[in-house]
Amino acid sequence: MVNVSAVRESLAQVTQSIRVAMRCLNTGRDSHDASLRALSLLTDILDLAYRIKDEITWAEEKWFVAIGRLRALNELLSWFGYTMKSLELYFQPGGVSPFYFRKHLLDKTYIPRLEQYKIMFLLSMQPDSE
Repeated sequence: MVNVSAVRESLAQVTQSIRVAMRCLNTGRDSHDASLRALSLLTDILDLAYRIKDEITWAEEKWFVAIGRLRALNELLSWFGYTMKSLELYFQPGGVSPFYFRKHLLDKTYIPRLEQYKIMFLLSMQPDSE
């Protein structure tokens, strides 16, 4: 059973993972454009995660803490956490070394995923349509 405190804990872990991934991408070893785009997306997602955490904490909107929505949000956070762990693994010092592979990992794999996650986090903040 998913409850508000479990989702808040998942949000705390995800925000920590985002900050770690941002440090890994900010080493200057990657293509400037690709790393800047990834950092921008991660910053936007971090902001959205904090906004979601505030919405859940204060629960001003009852639709926001509905059990189905919390379950979906917890699943989204779980998948996003796995993506952040893999990004951290590949881009930490000692991870993938050749510039070409790092650039293509960012351009072809992680940036499109981060764009999709940003959209999913934005959609999770919208009320259900009737």
